[in-house]
Amino acid sequence: SHPREFVHAVGRTQAAKHTDSIRALIRLQPSDWELLSLAAWAMGRLGDRAGLAEVRELLEQELASNPLRLLVE
Repeated sequence: SHPREFVHAVGRTQAAKHTDSIRALIRLQPSDWELLSLAAWAMGRLGDRAGLAEVRELLEQELASNPLRLLVE
């Protein structure tokens, strides 16, 4: 019910056992750029290169489907 807070807590505490949960969250909410940003930060702190690649792929897909969103945000 609080995905951003969860992702932040995982990154802050470096609880690597929760990376699969973060990936599941970003797949459910690929349009939430704030969540994707937090996920990228958390994955970076955890050294999860595959997770970072997934965040990047989701962002690229979002930009391809709505290129003007970058200008609005």
